[in-house]
Amino acid sequence: MFATRHQFIFKANVIADLAALTFTWLYAAKVAGGYLTGFSLRYMMEMRLSLANIIGAVLLAAIWILVFRTRGLYGARRAKFDLGLETLDIAVAAGIGTVIFAAIGLFLNITLFSPLFLAIFWGVVTVVEVVFRLGLQWLLSKLHLGDRNQRNILIVGTNEAAWEYARKIEANAGLGYRLLGFIDDLVVISGPEMKRLGQLKDFTQLLRDYVVDEVVIAMPMYSYSKAIQDIIDQSHERGIAVRFPLSQIFSGLTRNNVWRVRQESTLGPSGDFSADLVVYSGHELGGRYLVKRVFDLLFAGTLAILTLPIALTATLLILITMGRPVLFVQHRYGYNGRVFDLYKFRTMIRNADAMQAQLRTMNERDGAAFKMKNDPRVTRLGRLLRKTSIDELPQLLNVLKGDMSMVGPRPLPLADYERMDNISHRRRLSVLPGITGPWQISGRDSISFEAWMKMDLEYIDNWRLATDLKIILLTVPIVLFGHGSK
Repeated sequence: MFATRHQFIFKANVIADLAALTFTWLYAAKVAGGYLTGFSLRYMMEMRLSLANIIGAVLLAAIWILVFRTRGLYGARRAKFDLGLETLDIAVAAGIGTVIFAAIGLFLNITLFSPLFLAIFWGVVTVVEVVFRLGLQWLLSKLHLGDRNQRNILIVGTNEAAWEYARKIEANAGLGYRLLGFIDDLVVISGPEMKRLGQLKDFTQLLRDYVVDEVVIAMPMYSYSKAIQDIIDQSHERGIAVRFPLSQIFSGLTRNNVWRVRQESTLGPSGDFSADLVVYSGHELGGRYLVKRVFDLLFAGTLAILTLPIALTATLLILITMGRPVLFVQHRYGYNGRVFDLYKFRTMIRNADAMQAQLRTMNERDGAAFKMKNDPRVTRLGRLLRKTSIDELPQLLNVLKGDMSMVGPRPLPLADYERMDNISHRRRLSVLPGITGPWQISGRDSISFEAWMKMDLEYIDNWRLATDLKIILLTVPIVLFGHGSK
């Protein structure tokens, strides 16, 4: 868990540092080269690519990374960016690296390594490294997968194993992990820092009161009771990851109806690693879902630019025919129950939400969702916007913000979720909601609520990037030929 994020941040920083090193090297060579007889940047770029040159470049890059690592610039504390501390450490590390390069140049009589080149290199590389790392931190903040780069963890148990796990979470707070607290029927080990949220029987209520991303079962397998099994079942039904520290398991899992079981490592305060067994019934956060997030950013950004004239026209028409507000903003449940503001172009009269309770008896959809074919609250312009799906365009902002994905289960209003009888349907919340999804391309208003939920869960269980591309392609004719919401 902690090690996975730490390793990803480490690799990203190494790539950024190598890019900064290469850029600065070329820049310093261009500036200083003009003062060296017979040397220029063009001369350096046209040098024959020999094995010695390749080995030399790799060696210098390795020295640079080693110096930065020795100075602690790839430590876990780097997950929380401190500009002042980072700049100071980079300046010191860059200075040490420059001195080593100078020694190598003096020993091997390298013409390029003149005092002017080294002075320019040290000054510029310090600035470029800071800028590149700032850019990397910004990029990492935009590549979150719905959890705002924070994972909320609830620990089941109050024994020594639970406390040890809590210490690991606190040691890795910079990587985005937050301890909600502990639940147990008996307090095995107490202390001033013990935040006991309740007993095992309170687990269901805690899921309503808190956003829980992962549950850690820090109790020996022999002590598992029906209450523990209920916690595992409820987490499984909601798509919440369940962790079993292997030190607490004397025999293998007996359940055979889970989708993905993975062994992951946790990084302790002293730098040691221990193993966890993680049961995923939603999406595990990994490389595939990072690719999905990058795809969302690129696709939504491009589409927002291309459809800007349409969005501006819709805004003008709404202002003329319906007045303000232009946007309909409503709370929806997002990733693991996080509440976000969903944006749409307004298609209804003002105070339409207040009228829904009066129209509830006229609901034409089974299940928890509300739908009327001829909803009296929808205006004439609103029907056109819905039919062409233009009303959905503002949700591109939700995608860019990280609240939604281009493809995923449609986010339902909060009230609709509260009316859900089948708790397993809430596993839809284990992924980012989408602008389009299986429901939109499969008949939409003509399919039953149960079939809709089943399609969403199948999408979660069998997700591939190719699936998203297919759904987007199938959505295009639906939009073009006006098969949007009625």
